[in-house]
Amino acid sequence: MPSNKNHKNKQKSPAEVAAEHRAYVGKTLPNYRHSRRPLFKSIIEALDACGTIPTNNDGNSYLDLAYSAVKLMDDLGESSRQWAVSLHHMYTVCNPKIEDQTNVAYSPVYQRYACELPTDVSGELDYMDTSKDKLVRHGDKLVGDSRFRDASSAVFGHSWDHDGYVTKHNDHGTPQRDGWFGWLCSLIDDMQAKAMASHHRGRRFSAFLIAHTRDERDVKRDAIVTTKPWHAHGVIRFSNRISRYQMMERMGVNFEDYTDTFNWIAKTADQKSARTATFIDSLNGLIKNYEVPNDYTAKLQYLVHESFGAIKDDKVPYSTNEVISWLPDNPGETYSAIAGVYDNQAAATGINADVLRNLHSPYNTAHHIGDLVGVKTDNKPFTYAMVRDVRSLVTHARASNKLSRRTLEALPDAIMSLIRTGAITVNDWPSLVHAALDDADADKLLGDKRMTERLNALINGEIEATIHDPNYSRNMTTIMITASVGGIGKTYLGNLLAQYYDHGRTSYGASTHDSDKTVDLWQDYHNELSAVIDELEPNSVAWQTLKDTLDPQKVPHVPSRYTNKTPWGLHHMFITNVFGDGVAEYVRRVLRYAPGVAHLGYLKEEESEHGKKSEWHLIENDTGAARSYLAQLSQLLRRLPVWIELTPTGDGKGTNIKVSVLAYQPSGRKLNRYDYARTDDSTFRIDTILTDKTPAKVAKRIAKETATVIAELQSKANKVFAQDPMAWLPDCDGWIADNCDFSVKINRVSGEPLLTNEPIHNTSTSISTPVMTACTSLVDCFNGDYDDRQFLADGLLRFARLHRKNKLFWSSDKTLTALRDALHDAKTDAETPGIAEKFLDSPAIIYKYVDTWLFRLGPRATDAERLTLIAIKNGLKIPKPERVVETVAHVNPVLQTESDQKEITNLFDDQVNK
Repeated sequence: MPSNKNHKNKQKSPAEVAAEHRAYVGKTLPNYRHSRRPLFKSIIEALDACGTIPTNNDGNSYLDLAYSAVKLMDDLGESSRQWAVSLHHMYTVCNPKIEDQTNVAYSPVYQRYACELPTDVSGELDYMDTSKDKLVRHGDKLVGDSRFRDASSAVFGHSWDHDGYVTKHNDHGTPQRDGWFGWLCSLIDDMQAKAMASHHRGRRFSAFLIAHTRDERDVKRDAIVTTKPWHAHGVIRFSNRISRYQMMERMGVNFEDYTDTFNWIAKTADQKSARTATFIDSLNGLIKNYEVPNDYTAKLQYLVHESFGAIKDDKVPYSTNEVISWLPDNPGETYSAIAGVYDNQAAATGINADVLRNLHSPYNTAHHIGDLVGVKTDNKPFTYAMVRDVRSLVTHARASNKLSRRTLEALPDAIMSLIRTGAITVNDWPSLVHAALDDADADKLLGDKRMTERLNALINGEIEATIHDPNYSRNMTTIMITASVGGIGKTYLGNLLAQYYDHGRTSYGASTHDSDKTVDLWQDYHNELSAVIDELEPNSVAWQTLKDTLDPQKVPHVPSRYTNKTPWGLHHMFITNVFGDGVAEYVRRVLRYAPGVAHLGYLKEEESEHGKKSEWHLIENDTGAARSYLAQLSQLLRRLPVWIELTPTGDGKGTNIKVSVLAYQPSGRKLNRYDYARTDDSTFRIDTILTDKTPAKVAKRIAKETATVIAELQSKANKVFAQDPMAWLPDCDGWIADNCDFSVKINRVSGEPLLTNEPIHNTSTSISTPVMTACTSLVDCFNGDYDDRQFLADGLLRFARLHRKNKLFWSSDKTLTALRDALHDAKTDAETPGIAEKFLDSPAIIYKYVDTWLFRLGPRATDAERLTLIAIKNGLKIPKPERVVETVAHVNPVLQTESDQKEITNLFDDQVNK
């Protein structure tokens, strides 16, 4: 019966194919004759040496050969940003062992670098290949390449055992970078460095590499399954497009070997056509290992054999921890998050596939339960092994879908064992049940009233035993998060940090609803590990309750409206609010307005002009009152060890995050000065305003970065205190005082502390010290060496340019150093006089930068910074002291007191006279 099929796809005849190839070669080959690539030149020379007759004596068609050569060069010129590469160890570090020059696969390069074979860990060299109807040992067909022997990269690597499992890890939990695999990593390091150094890169760079050492192959002749030769797979995304030739070159392909071989064929060898065809085929085989991926995500997933095709082919799974990542533009990202794969460690260690499937059930997907499960190194609430063990306890009654009695008895016991050993928290068990059990079974279990009542009774008993344990310490850290403006992300950052510290668990949240009333912060507390107290007002919690709540060790019993609450399980508390003067303002207001502080001996109540009661004021000029105040101040600050301050960036598009810690080690000794301190590294910028619309990946990265800065700053402080428990951090190298105003000043005569109701700028030391430093520095900068206004103007112009170029927040030491250097350079190597003269005529340039700097430094800039900048602004020689004081008072209202003005004037006069 005749077919009705359309014959549009009818196979072309040999004559039609030949015609197409002839046209393609005739159009393309002339262009490649002008190539500057040595490889392309050598291929064309070899091609030309083969002649142009339709068929050569050795039987190879010239047209077919020319077509293969042109197609090869076209493929090498294909470009893309994304590349998927496959690299085989032995094929890289060895060459074919071909000594017979009559063999068309012979190349003089093979003998030039011949050496002994490398160490074979995987057993690949002993594999028997089929060759010309006989079996030949694979190692007998290869010879070592001395170029790799010299580079100590012939061995695959030392992280894997004979079975291909990773046994040695680096600090990041990934395989060590040594041997041939380490050499590959170094090549990608170079690619990353080149990408990051480019000033014109359009997009971000990323790369991933994994060693496949457990892939399987069927040996049907022996009816066995063995391991494939060890190799590596990589997926690299460049900032800009590169050609396949460039990609191969960057991955270590030595095109010079092929160039030398084609040149040898063209000039000296016989059987030119056959030899040329052999090495074109060799290059075509190599090209197949450098693909432009059609599906980028699928190629990423294939690295751990989690792509659809790999799963369908039942390929051996790998752990995500075996993937090396290069993410210079996204340091907070991970391979798993980008590739969107499950944690393959579960599959790699034989976890039942039902566990992985169940984590993507409707309930678990809707409530993100899968995000709570990982391996030990993932810092997740549950491990796959834990979920598997709980799942293994589930059985059903015979001929029924009901859970068996054995399950209803065993599960509570297993859960309590996990709680008592600290593997999970008391709030974790419902999520663990959903992670381990199918949705239907989890619903049945959680709906079983007898089982849940029994389990809750056991948990409540465990909580009570913990609370009344005299040796229990909750080990809580309170972090104060402030900003001078609202809407900048204080509470959001607190929640992000809570989730980071608690590995994704839900934190407790509360806020002050009415600033004129005390509030019940803990009425809804239910054993959470972290609490975020939003907009906490200083007068909303009674003084004794606040101290108990913030105590880092003691378990507090906090009065609650309906029943007393015990936030016993808190490990982190975050307090947020808007305070123009940061943590200092919160502390000052707590010590004045918190219910219960009035009787502590440092406050007095003053009446207004109309005879009505006004607010409470500190008792000034009374050492006893000051000592009482300091006693309470020290207790409060000890409970607030970390302070985070958020400020918007100058362009309004980002946020500056500053982390500070207490400038001293709390102890029983009496102190006259209290402050917070930071380092240059503890202030960093994020290029976003934190809101609930911030992408989840970005938010997690910011939380991790902030937590890392906190940990590093605390570690630095602990190292200082380990050497000197009495150390004052601002006196130590690299530390900067925050100059917090806690309403305490020091009597210059007696050295005793006194309280003041007036704002002061710096109580971390007596006010004379920073002002003295500032005045001395100013005199050094504006002394007789720089009395020439021409050079002075030139130096200040250099200084302004330096500031504009670096866009830095400098400490006072760096400010003065940069200023001195600029003045010195101006004195020794003056710029064109016309520039300085123009500056003298119109100093608006320097005014602009100084005004901007003063504004960005904010109210807590050091005296040295402020006075230096004001001196620059107010004149090109030492300004009069009265003018300095007037300008300082205008910029920073906290220096408006008459005593401070007088002190600054006197000290400045003394330094100038000296």
